[in-house]
Amino acid sequence: MDQYDNLEEIEQYMAGMDLNNVELVFCERFDGKSRIWNFKKHRHDYVEIIYFIEGRANISAMEEILKLNIHNIVLYPEDCDHQEILDMRFHQDVICLGIKADATKKLGYPFKITDKKGDLKWLFEKVHFEYTNKLDCSTDIIPLYLKAIFHLIRRSFRYGRTKEYNIVDHAADYIKNNLGKELNVDNIAASVHISPSYLTRLFRKEMGITPMKYANYLRTDTAKRLLIQENYSIAQISELVGYKDQKYFSRAFKNNTGLTPSQFRNLEG
Repeated sequence: MDQYDNLEEIEQYMAGMDLNNVELVFCERFDGKSRIWNFKKHRHDYVEIIYFIEGRANISAMEEILKLNIHNIVLYPEDCDHQEILDMRFHQDVICLGIKADATKKLGYPFKITDKKGDLKWLFEKVHFEYTNKLDCSTDIIPLYLKAIFHLIRRSFRYGRTKEYNIVDHAADYIKNNLGKELNVDNIAASVHISPSYLTRLFRKEMGITPMKYANYLRTDTAKRLLIQENYSIAQISELVGYKDQKYFSRAFKNNTGLTPSQFRNLEG
């Protein structure tokens, strides 16, 4: 089942939610080894949204499989049977939200989107921060973040109707799945069967950046996660995110963050 064949149904489901009355009932950030994962088929009486900051997984639901990877989001409607199957070759870093929200429409299957610009990642992290730290006014701020999350998810499907968006979506998936390999605009464009110049124009239009700047953003983001783990050397991380030359990796990382990989690791440590 291609989710883009069900855009009308998904949009009606999202449009029918009462976003003025949302309640966060569950919020966790965890990895593939966390006991909190329920690997059996199950369902919830609330909407569940999982953001894959890092990792890979297959979602089984309605006899279909959704493939999830970095910066993918999956939304399970209430009472939707589902089962997560993690790819344990990859480190998992996910934020999971359970949200009570009244809806006039029902949906019997999950769907996914890709957070290309990182807007939703920021919102998920802010929800987790507020929920975990229970700061003054957190109970007032969290519903606003949740409302923004639902609006951005709905917007992504409205834009998903266009052919140009789908091309960029597939190109972005190719980049994410090949971060450790040589990437250039030519092989990215070849993956979606268009010219490099046309792909660059579409990327700029849909995402505001070029394909290679997007690749560099993902490489830097992945490198940050690996540096924090501390069980990889900087040379290993350089290889894993697609830089064969460690010195070039260090320069690129500093250009994007203002810090060398060593400085970032020491700061986070």
